[in-house]
Amino acid sequence: MPPKLKVDELVEAFSDVKVAQAIAAAIMPHMRDYLSAIVKDAMDKFTTELQGVREELSSQNKKIVHLEDENALLRKQMDGMDADSRLSSLVFRGLPERTYAERLSGTSAVYEASSSTLSVSSGGQLLPVTVEATEKVILELCNNELQLDLKSSDIEVAYRMKGARAGDSRPVLVKFLSRKVRDTVYNHRRRLKHIKDSKIFISENLTKNASELFYEARKMQREKRLFGCWSASGNIFVKRTEVAKPVLFRDLSSLHQATRA
Repeated sequence: MPPKLKVDELVEAFSDVKVAQAIAAAIMPHMRDYLSAIVKDAMDKFTTELQGVREELSSQNKKIVHLEDENALLRKQMDGMDADSRLSSLVFRGLPERTYAERLSGTSAVYEASSSTLSVSSGGQLLPVTVEATEKVILELCNNELQLDLKSSDIEVAYRMKGARAGDSRPVLVKFLSRKVRDTVYNHRRRLKHIKDSKIFISENLTKNASELFYEARKMQREKRLFGCWSASGNIFVKRTEVAKPVLFRDLSSLHQATRA
């Protein structure tokens, strides 16, 4: 039986450089394999988790793209529904506000078809204001200047809108009972040109998107970047040159891209 070493003797033995080197040389191969196994196991787990994260991100990105496509489709459908709802109405600009009652009709107004009145906020109360004054102005313009034969029964509602600059008369939104009457009025709008010094003009009741597109197109026309533009049935058409065919545009990006080409 080999003699037992005392603790002091062991410490002294390990303090010897040669002994320590010999022990390290003997242990190192086993430690290297052990540490490599630990690192490999950790890397395998990390790689598996990373692949799971990548797959989850890919799935979430697909869902986001799908939701964005659905959102774009819904916006397009809503814009189309909004445009369709405006096809029986027109906007008259430059018409003077003749009476006090007419000047009232438009601020925070809600139309009540059953009583042909506008509920107008005034001093915290809702006051009934007749729309007959505004309607009368529209009928006089259409029958006297456009040479039509419109009746009160052809108009569902006519009221002043917000948005005019200080000192200017507010635009009048007119909703006709039929698209046919609306189109007749719109097709005769050019007869207003014979009125000397008149600032009255009639435009379609465009959606926000179409209105912004039409504004940009008119600006480009003034800058001679395109030949002409107009709206028809809520759509914006553009001619780049006098001999070019009219092109329908639905958004600003496509308009800018086409005019840069």
